[in-house]
Amino acid sequence: MSGDKNTPIGFGEKYYKSESETADRNRCLAYMMNEVKSWPPCFSYDGKKSLEDTLELYFMTCSILSTNKSMSVLAATLANGGLNPLTGERVCSQEHVKYTLPLMLTCGMYDYSG
Repeated sequence: MSGDKNTPIGFGEKYYKSESETADRNRCLAYMMNEVKSWPPCFSYDGKKSLEDTLELYFMTCSILSTNKSMSVLAATLANGGLNPLTGERVCSQEHVKYTLPLMLTCGMYDYSG
């Protein structure tokens, strides 16, 4: 979605470790949600998955690295209904874009979301 090999999306290991090591509030909220069983069924923690696995995945997604160019191409791809303006490739359906954009709008920005 972000273009070609010149517009990479990466992962920052040191940011992930920092997120994971300083996430007391996130862990607290997750365990409080678990106590009252407010997770959807896909987050059943009665088997191989654990709440910690979910938290670690969240911390990893918080550590994605990108560039302004990559994000602008991604935004242009969404604005173009899923068609990448650089490559001309359809990377997602218009229907998926139709559901993605309102979700992004209502999510806000981290501490100011809601």
